[in-house]
Amino acid sequence: MAARQALEARFGLIHNAGMAAVSLLMIGTAIVHFASGDSANAPTLSLNDPRFVLFSVLAVAMAYYVYIGISRYLDRTPQIVIDHDGIAGAVVGQPQIVVVEGGDGLDLQHDVMAGW
Repeated sequence: MAARQALEARFGLIHNAGMAAVSLLMIGTAIVHFASGDSANAPTLSLNDPRFVLFSVLAVAMAYYVYIGISRYLDRTPQIVIDHDGIAGAVVGQPQIVVVEGGDGLDLQHDVMAGW
């Protein structure tokens, strides 16, 4: 019988590209809304205005989601690999073998890999 290929799981492309796009859209919408001058609730550009600080922190959070979304979209290395050697998960770029034991003492890794 031919050896099976390893099962690999990666970050979802559509999810991460969508997360980055929606985050950029939220930042852009807020900037356009407050820059238009029609909003009575627009914060003044001063650190003394708590609304400006709040919107600045939220913009930084959305920019972080843009970074996460783009970096995960571009990273095509598998996060989890399951093959005949076991389960390997990437943790900070370092593959790690995960061995799980059930409460009844059975080695679940062996049971999962028995079909390989």
